[in-house]
Amino acid sequence: MPRSPRVFVEGGIYHVYNRFASGESVFADPEEALEFIELLRYVKQRDGWAIFGWVLMSNHYHLAVRSRAVPISRGFQYLQGRFSQRFNRGRKRTGALWQSRYHAKPINEQSYLDLVILYIHLNPVAGGLVDRPTDHVFGGHREIVKGVSNPIIDVDVAGLASRSRQPLLVEARRLIITLGRERWAQRTTDLASALQKSADTVTYIQREGVRQRLGDEAFLQRYGNLDAVLNGDRR
Repeated sequence: MPRSPRVFVEGGIYHVYNRFASGESVFADPEEALEFIELLRYVKQRDGWAIFGWVLMSNHYHLAVRSRAVPISRGFQYLQGRFSQRFNRGRKRTGALWQSRYHAKPINEQSYLDLVILYIHLNPVAGGLVDRPTDHVFGGHREIVKGVSNPIIDVDVAGLASRSRQPLLVEARRLIITLGRERWAQRTTDLASALQKSADTVTYIQREGVRQRLGDEAFLQRYGNLDAVLNGDRR
C-alpha cells in the first residue's frame, strides 16, 4: 500500500529526525558527517530553511527546522537521497541506507520548541558520548557557545514568541529546567550552558519550578505533558 502524502505548512517549524538502517554508525566517520553537513548547508540555502537546533549522532540525526515557501519534503528527500547515493557509491554497496523516510513532528508552541532544542543539543550528553554538549563537534550547541564562523544554526530567529509574550517564555524556561533536573538527570552547568544562563540563575529557576509544580495543577499537567512528548521523541 502506498504511503499517504504528508502535509506541510509554509513557515512551519518541525522536529525532523531519522536513523540509519540496522543502526549503522555512519556518522562515526567524520568524513561522512562532514559530507552530510555540507549537503545540509546547500539545502538550507537553496530552500531558505532556518535551523534552530541540530546534531549528528553516530547512527542518527535531529534537526529543528523552519520551512519557507518550498515544502520541507523536497529538501529532506534530496538530503537523504543524495547522501545515500554518494555513500553507497563510495562503499560499493546497494540497498536502503536509512531506516525509513524521515520523521517530522510539527512544533506549534514556544515551550515545545525550547524543549526540542534543548533535547537535540543535550543528545550527545544523554547518549554518553561527551560530558558537555560543547564537546560534541557535530552539533549546533557548539556553534552557539564557541561562536564559530559560518554556523548552520540560526540563533537570532530561534523564537516563536514576541516580547509581548515574555511570561510564556519565563514559564517555558521554568518547565525546561525543572524537567531537565528532575526527569532527565541533567547537570545544572549543562542546562546553564544550553540556555545561556548562569548556574545560579538555573538553580533559582529550578526552585521556582518545583514550587509551582507542587502548588499549581495546571503547571503540573503541562510538566507531565511535555515530559511525555519528549520521552516519545527519545531515539
